[in-house]
Amino acid sequence: MDEVTKVYEDIKLQRELEEIYSQYHNSIKIFIGQLEVLQNKFPVEILNEIRAAFSHIAKAYVCNSKEVAWENVNKAKGHIKRAQLDAYKYMCYAFRKYYIEFRELYKNVDLSHVNNGEFINELSKTYLEKKKNTILTYVSIGLGILSVVLGLVAFI
Repeated sequence: MDEVTKVYEDIKLQRELEEIYSQYHNSIKIFIGQLEVLQNKFPVEILNEIRAAFSHIAKAYVCNSKEVAWENVNKAKGHIKRAQLDAYKYMCYAFRKYYIEFRELYKNVDLSHVNNGEFINELSKTYLEKKKNTILTYVSIGLGILSVVLGLVAFI
């Protein structure tokens, strides 16, 4: 790229970068906050993907070739997608853990009378719906069968 056509002057590329940041800001960052509250930790896999994504973004801004800039933006998009999936997976693990702990804690308590019997039905229904949504999420973003299986394993 010459001085006149740097990355920040390429509108299409700039929109891609905005979308990457939007995905980080509107999903990954929120999941991270929830994970820190639920598990009091920040999973290193997510951090590594974020680091890699923003490293590619920085490379796109300083390179001297439009092709190299696009190559780095596409790599950043892949890292953001993986970070989203990792965050989603960790949220599934966290909620699964709380569900199992709750069921174990109250295994000898008759919960069928709570809220006129609706509580336990809604709890089970919600858990099963989350399982289904996990699979649909993995499928909808075009991942292979291995990723779908890994998403399901998070709830088994």
